[in-house]
Amino acid sequence: MLAKDQGTEATAALIGDVSRRTMREVIAEKLAVLIGSGVLRVGDDLPGEREIAATLSVSRETVRGAIQILASHGIVQVSQGARTTVVKADSAGLVPQVPGHRAVASYDLESVHASRLLI
Repeated sequence: MLAKDQGTEATAALIGDVSRRTMREVIAEKLAVLIGSGVLRVGDDLPGEREIAATLSVSRETVRGAIQILASHGIVQVSQGARTTVVKADSAGLVPQVPGHRAVASYDLESVHASRLLI
């Protein structure tokens, strides 16, 4: 039983905190990635709510919530009667950072082995 507990702890250390996210948070993150990667640049208009909703198969209300998340982080500016505009490309606080390939070397062999066994 002790080995199983160690494996669970090792897996938790490797994976980190897994939390539930709403669809609007997921969409906000997707839009932030488009902005951060340069697909959408500062000064560009976001596509309309209807277009985003149809593309992602979600409601306009969900898209509106995602845009509000971006607006609260100062990434986009919402203007009634006009398109939503990208005003900042830095989405560091919104998009989780993926560790680089060198981070793999920081895990000890026992933790990796225990995690693999658990999976």
